[in-house]
Amino acid sequence: MAKKAAPAAKASNKLQFQSWIETFDFGKELKVKNEITGYVYFLGVDDSAKFSSLVQEHALEWQAKSLKQSEKEVVSFVGAQGPVWILRPRKKNTVGHDGLIDEAAYTWARDQFGSLVTQFKAQQLKAVQIEFHGTEGVQDLGALTGMDMAAYSFRQFVDGKQLADLPKVAAKKSLGAWDKAVVKEAMLRARAVNVARHMVNLPPNDLNPKSFAEMATKRLGFPKNTKVTVWDTKKLVQEKMGLHVAVGQGAENGPCMVHLKYRPTKKSSLKPVAFVGKGITFDTGGVGYQAFFGNAPDEKRHGRGRQRDRFGTMGGGQQLSGSFGFLSGTGGKCGGRKIIPSK
Repeated sequence: MAKKAAPAAKASNKLQFQSWIETFDFGKELKVKNEITGYVYFLGVDDSAKFSSLVQEHALEWQAKSLKQSEKEVVSFVGAQGPVWILRPRKKNTVGHDGLIDEAAYTWARDQFGSLVTQFKAQQLKAVQIEFHGTEGVQDLGALTGMDMAAYSFRQFVDGKQLADLPKVAAKKSLGAWDKAVVKEAMLRARAVNVARHMVNLPPNDLNPKSFAEMATKRLGFPKNTKVTVWDTKKLVQEKMGLHVAVGQGAENGPCMVHLKYRPTKKSSLKPVAFVGKGITFDTGGVGYQAFFGNAPDEKRHGRGRQRDRFGTMGGGQQLSGSFGFLSGTGGKCGGRKIIPSK
């Protein structure tokens, strides 16, 4: 007797963000054949000898002399084997305030590696070999986080084509092995940022108070140590939140408030911290006439997305939704509350 076909798996309703760095081959050499390949070298310190040897290895004869004299932190050229990027953070003078506002090693690595992704696409690379030479954990974290953040594309997410135009990557360290905890944290950090970016990019017919609350309760996939409570319009009236209710009365979907409460699995003596983020999905307040610095390709300030001030005060609720995902995923020691008035 023939076996019955297994029932089709039910499609998940959760936001599924694919991590690019999860596809990396860590600790391995890249094996390619007749593919356009790029080479990236991250020098943890300003190692002039290593820099010169890399230039000698990859540069054409007429390029080598001028490249070795370069004082830039990021040196790029197309050599004998393909495009090459050499990143070397150089010591800078402090900008004051006892160094408290100087650029951190993590930030430098995140921003530099994030910007490389655009160049990988422009060069239409099919493979990239990255070597981390003498880097510290915080530099590794920044580089991986930056690349995973840059992999997000609103259009590709909507079309179900995430990571479609990104090369395969092999990443190795010249000293020691990769720390799996660093890789995991980089993935969580990038996902938290990209969740917030995606929610801010959603047009108002997709993101409204009702769908925002549904996203928090069902689609973001918070673990058990995070509790989500939603106050609907009726509850807001009971709590005498008249101004909030009044503004939302002009919208098809009435206002609500989303309360996220996170508690670490291990006991902590630290006091809870509360964050309040304003997630505007209806009242523009004039922000529709402000400049757009977002990621969605077709939001041209004409209706789509104009209800939110990009990652400014109007997108605070979306940012906090992503932040709580990171907090609960890493097991942060401090408890937290997030209250999002959504209208």
